[in-house]
Amino acid sequence: MGTKTLILEKELGKIEKFEDAKVTIEGYQIFSIKPNEYQEARFSKFDSGVILITVKLNVENKGEESLNVDSTSATLIIGNKVKIMNENMLEVDSGANNACRGRNATKYLVFVLDKEPYDKLYKDQSYLLNVNLYNTEFERITTNEELSFELSNL
Repeated sequence: MGTKTLILEKELGKIEKFEDAKVTIEGYQIFSIKPNEYQEARFSKFDSGVILITVKLNVENKGEESLNVDSTSATLIIGNKVKIMNENMLEVDSGANNACRGRNATKYLVFVLDKEPYDKLYKDQSYLLNVNLYNTEFERITTNEELSFELSNL
C-alpha cells in the first residue's frame, strides 16, 4: 500500500465477554503511511497525510451459534467527541470467516485519520473501541457499548 512509519505500538491483552464469546484486544499500532502510486487516489482527501490505527482482536466462541468474525466491525471514539468506523476495505484478510463453537478467529480492524488533526488534537486523547459481533446470517448480535475497550496512547 505504501511506506509505513510506526508511531506507536501497544500490547494489551484486554478481555471482554459477550454471552459465550470472549473478545481479546491483543494490541494496536498507529502509523503514518505514504501511499504508493496505486493507492494515492484512495487517500486523496487526506491533505496533510494519512494515519492508520490497526487493532488486532481475537474472538473465541464457546457458544452454540457460529460467529461471522470476518464481518466484525467497530467504532473508535476519540476523546468522547469523534467517532470513526473501521475501514473494511483496508483490512487484511486473516481468513477469519466464521468461528463455530470452540473455535478462535483473529480480526484486524483499521481506522483512518487525517495526519494534521491527529497530531494536533487526537494523539494524546483517550480512545474507546466499541466492537460489534455478527452471526453467520450477518445479523448484529451486540449493541453499542456491550464490548468496549479503553485504549490509551499515553
